[in-house]
Formats: sequence, structure tokens, C-alpha cells
Amino acid sequence: MDLSNVFNTGGMVTGIGLLIVFGCLIALIVIIVLLPKVLNVDRTKKRRVHPATPGAKTAPAIPKPQARPMPPEKDDHEFIAVIFASVAAMMDTHPGKIVVRSYKRISPSAWKKSGRNYQIFLKI
Repeated sequence: MDLSNVFNTGGMVTGIGLLIVFGCLIALIVIIVLLPKVLNVDRTKKRRVHPATPGAKTAPAIPKPQARPMPPEKDDHEFIAVIFASVAAMMDTHPGKIVVRSYKRISPSAWKKSGRNYQIFLKI
């Protein structure tokens, strides 16, 4: 097998591969464009307004929802006691030796960051 034959075969394989890849991409584009039309899905989500005919009844206006009052903050003493007991158990000490001076709620994003840092830095 000489060098020109190798390049000829390689060029054909590359060309066929490119045709297959771009053919599949074009088929996907056609499917994505035609699927909403086949399923009668309205992408704009706008309703068509027809002019009112004389004597036709119109639907009553829908009132806007009222803002809900915030629920009162619940008492966290029981929750703090559970956390306090678990800390004492983890430290293997008597709960009377631990003093809680203050506490602060942490947003869930802080827990997410902590977990991500643990996965990245400690599990390398």
C-alpha cells in the first residue's frame, strides 16, 4: 500500500464522517423546528385578541392576588437543644460543660459551598 492510497482512504473516511455528523445535526435542527408545529405548541405564549363583537359578553376581570402575610417566626429553642445535644455527643462530653453564647442561621447556599469545597479539596 503506497502513500497516495493511504491519503485517499483517509480522505474518504474523513469526508464520510463529516457528512454523517453534519447530516445528523441538520436532522436534529429540522426535528426541533418541526416538533412544536406538529404538536401545536405555541412558543410565544401570547393569546390572540379577537375584536369584540357588539352585544357579546366579556369575561369579568380577575382580581390580583393579595400579598400573604409572613408567618411568625417559630420558637427555635427545641431545635437549638437538639443541635446542642448532638455537639455534646460528638465531643464526647457532658452537656453541662458546653455553653451556647449565640447562634445564627446559615443560608442553604453556605451548606452547598461547604459541600462543594469538601468534594473539591478533600477528595482529590
